Parts: sequence; structure tokens; C-alpha cells
Amino acid sequence: MLRVLITGPPGVGKTTLIKRVVDHARSVGVSVYGFITTEVREGGSRVGFKIVDVSSGREAWLAHVSLFKGGPMVGKYNVNLRAMEDVGIPAIRPPDQVHYL
Repeated sequence: MLRVLITGPPGVGKTTLIKRVVDHARSVGVSVYGFITTEVREGGSRVGFKIVDVSSGREAWLAHVSLFKGGPMVGKYNVNLRAMEDVGIPAIRPPDQVHYL
């Protein structure tokens, strides 16, 4: 099983690259598993991030400036750990180990 981690500064095209790789892999019959995070903007300002399972399309708020209180923070964003448990972790498990609630 090939595993790939893409890193880089904001705005360089990491998510765009992954989306294209996923689309190409599927077009040649390769199953793809994992997740991406996408920024969410409102009125031109970034308000948070969603986590998206590339296989199932399931998504959840991963972090937001105001939706979650009392949890960990990264910069100005409150992190929703439940999103990682519900979407992120199942997305990276081998397919025979994924159990959706």
C-alpha cells in the first residue's frame, strides 16, 4: 500500500494536487483512501476548515473561528476533535477496518 503525505505553506496548491491525483487514480481503476482539509471562506475571510474523506465524500468541520468552544485551539481556530474521530481516522484505515457509526 502506497502512502503519501503532502506538506507545504498555505496557498501552494496541496489540495488541488491531491484532488487531481485522486481523480487520475480513480480514472485508471485505483482505489484511493485518505482525507483532505479544505478552507472555508465567508465574505472573503477564512473562517475555518473542513475535513473530507476522499473515498466516501463524508465531511465535517475540523476547525472554525466560532463554532466550537472549550477545545484545543490552533491560532484563532477552535478545533473539533470529533471530526478527526468521525471522518479523519476512518478515512486512513484500511477499507476492511472502516466502521461508520
